[in-house]
Amino acid sequence: MADLVEFTGDLASAAVLRRSLLSLAAEAHDPAFADQVRAVAAGGSDIHELLDHPEMKVVIDRGLAEYDRVWAELSPEEREHEIAAGRRYLGDEVAQGRSARPAGDSP
Repeated sequence: MADLVEFTGDLASAAVLRRSLLSLAAEAHDPAFADQVRAVAAGGSDIHELLDHPEMKVVIDRGLAEYDRVWAELSPEEREHEIAAGRRYLGDEVAQGRSARPAGDSP
């Protein structure tokens, strides 16, 4: 997961990304793409190579479009609620033994 920590900047976010990648691999229709996604999640392949994969670009574009659509429909209060929920979620990652920062990083 070291590459994911480097990519995200902290262990909690890397853990969330790893789980997301494993979910993506389980749902992928292309076996070669699924294998590449699993390899990145396991730390055996570079995430930057995955980001260049045409299928990954489709997944990212689709996800960002959905995010933009949903976010635009939220009221300011709902947005604040979602931001707080995200912070709690990452806080739970830290509470489960994952540091908010990689070892050796200073605040």
